[in-house]
Amino acid sequence: MRSKSVNIVGKDKKTKKVEIKNVLETPSNRFLARQNIITKGTIVETGIGKVKITNRPTQDGVLNGIFVE
Repeated sequence: MRSKSVNIVGKDKKTKKVEIKNVLETPSNRFLARQNIITKGTIVETGIGKVKITNRPTQDGVLNGIFVE
């Protein structure tokens, strides 16, 4: 896990930058979550709730996400 924060788009279409606390699960491979590797579709825990990563961090260099209910 190199990135310390994620940009979250809320329901009101405003963006917040929030710190990442932990990687919870990765749909492609469970061993990636144990090693805290973030890929597209990874669910991370932040200070304001669970967030699903919506972009490819290795391609973009930033993390974008949406809330998971």
